[in-house]
Amino acid sequence: MKKILILFAAFFLTSILGFAQPKQWREIQRIFHSRGDLLPGGMLRFEFPRTNLKVTVNGAPADLSALTTWFEFSPPYHRAKVKGYLVMQKSAAFPVRMNLANTVGFHHITETIIKGSSPPVAVIRFHGVGNPARLAIDIDTILFFDTHTPGIPRPFIKVVK
Repeated sequence: MKKILILFAAFFLTSILGFAQPKQWREIQRIFHSRGDLLPGGMLRFEFPRTNLKVTVNGAPADLSALTTWFEFSPPYHRAKVKGYLVMQKSAAFPVRMNLANTVGFHHITETIIKGSSPPVAVIRFHGVGNPARLAIDIDTILFFDTHTPGIPRPFIKVVK
């Protein structure tokens, strides 16, 4: 009987912790047309491998796992934090960085150029705080400026399910 109660309690807690959080993130999932990955602590992460970029670094093919745009949202839902990396060709980085800088809620924006990359590749790191749906809409809109990225759902980011 004790084992049954322990199993029931474990199932109940798992269902509360595992299924309650995605309902809170449903609007963000709708914006990106992807379920994302639910991480411990209630964080929701989206990853978009940049398989469309054919990049070499110092003449050798780049590791595709290093060319992944990703961002994650962390609770509390009413004032979520978002952080991520946007990987793109350097030619698209300036308007993306400027739009992030001019959007309410985003701060700590840095751009790094991968040395020796051909074509030149930029990685923009960012952090933001605010309404998660608003942040998601801003990220989606900003990604529109990266014309070299496949899309959400338009051809700007390739959604991997």
